[in-house]
Amino acid sequence: MSLNNLGDALNDLYQCNGEIEGLNEAISLHREALALRPTPDPDRCLSLNDLANALQFHHEHNGDIDALNEAISLHREALALRPAPHPDRPQSLNNLAYALHSLYQYNRNIRSLDECISLAQEALALRPAPTRYRAATLDTLATALLSQFERNGVADVLNEATSLLHQALVLWPPGNINRLHSLEYLVKALRKRIEATGDDQDRGKIEVLEAELAALQRAKAKCLHEW
Repeated sequence: MSLNNLGDALNDLYQCNGEIEGLNEAISLHREALALRPTPDPDRCLSLNDLANALQFHHEHNGDIDALNEAISLHREALALRPAPHPDRPQSLNNLAYALHSLYQYNRNIRSLDECISLAQEALALRPAPTRYRAATLDTLATALLSQFERNGVADVLNEATSLLHQALVLWPPGNINRLHSLEYLVKALRKRIEATGDDQDRGKIEVLEAELAALQRAKAKCLHEW
């Protein structure tokens, strides 16, 4: 098994069992793989992306801002190596946008959020329905727009975020664990709309969404327990 494949397998294992030791080993393997793929190796982008994603997980696990900053730097390099019309450009756009939103949540710097939204919009334009992974980019953009609404209170921004999350749920198949993010943030968006408008018409939708969210969370917890 190659360094990258073993690193990816350990990343997947971490997402199931949450054990940081496996993630640390994945990071080490991806660093080794990247060192073996100097510019202009055509596969350098793959190692940049894999290492950046592992570092993003590390940040999410323990709040390590250095890991997040390194992930952003790696995603920027990968994006530069994937100019339009490179078929994997949307992936790098989305990954960098996601990482920048994490940075915004840490530093509340509007420039991080604005760049995140711009990149996610570009990625979404390059992933028209029914393109694979469109749902992930819908989630990324919607989450960023919710953060923007929290700053500016513009109703159209909230409505767009809500619409994007509805679209993402249509694309994620029933029972898919990836629905968790869309469900969680759609509930959040609908609650914010109630707070902003005083209109309770969304409460019934929220109850249905929360029931599905709870069921998926139980399924995920069962997966973790079995590991």
